[in-house]
Amino acid sequence: MQFQINTISKKLENFNIIFNNYNETEYSQKILINLIEIIGDCILELKKQVKISDNLQKILNEISNTIEEYKKSPMVFKKKDKLIIANKEYKLCALTKDIVKNYYDNLIREIKTFVENGKR
Repeated sequence: MQFQINTISKKLENFNIIFNNYNETEYSQKILINLIEIIGDCILELKKQVKISDNLQKILNEISNTIEEYKKSPMVFKKKDKLIIANKEYKLCALTKDIVKNYYDNLIREIKTFVENGKR
């Protein structure tokens, strides 16, 4: 099976447009969530085609958990450059632009490996 990147490539183009225009505004909370949703969608698309690494699976799990916590959270707020998500017990989890960038970089590294190898 030849590795196909078209769908993922389009999603990553959207990611780059949003990420490169991101700034700390009152809307930045939802933007960070949208960015990790894009990365999660790309990982799921990649997973349909090839066996992903344990690291990428871990990132997918983290993204899924963060999105779920965000949806269920009774309180979400911004503190400096962080999006803080509190669960019902007020356990806090933080999401930052740097974390999002790290997820993206890991995804790109894995995609490059697949493109170079054709498949895994």
